[in-house]
Amino acid sequence: MQDSFNTGGLRVIFLDIDGVLNSYRTYVAFGGFPHDLVPEHRQRFDEISISLLRNLCLAENISIVVSSSWREKFKWQEIGQVLGLPAIGETPTLATLRGEEIAAWLVKHPAVQQYAILDDKDEMLPKQAAHFVHTNAQEGISYGNFVHLCHIFGTDPIAVHNVLKDRARLEADSNDELAVLA
Repeated sequence: MQDSFNTGGLRVIFLDIDGVLNSYRTYVAFGGFPHDLVPEHRQRFDEISISLLRNLCLAENISIVVSSSWREKFKWQEIGQVLGLPAIGETPTLATLRGEEIAAWLVKHPAVQQYAILDDKDEMLPKQAAHFVHTNAQEGISYGNFVHLCHIFGTDPIAVHNVLKDRARLEADSNDELAVLA
């Protein structure tokens, strides 16, 4: 499947879904695991985890590459759209460790400047250890995981919040100016 991205220095998160954006915690809370992207399953995802990830991507211009087995059932574009995440592609499906699939994607995309791997399974290569954020399938993304992810990209959670707050203020000011001109 073709990836969609610009040629500038890319910053990407390789995203697993099960054990990251849904967990045993959401299974108990919402009556089951999501197995589809339709609305009745969409509500079984952890909105806090998705919002943390989305906010980091928006604030720091980071894109998502789907490395989850969900890419075998759904197109990466659909996953990104339904979850509201800036997906640009997917890793190849190989009969090997997930770390090998990520390494294969990176070889084909030399424009990647920084990356992180968000996964509940430790199937990464030793050279990927500094990029790996290991979630717990019981909880999904924890705040500690989010802080770790921020540090990989050279930012912190408060900076992410402030960037988004400043952008919202600028958009509101711009909309006010347009309303006056109209």
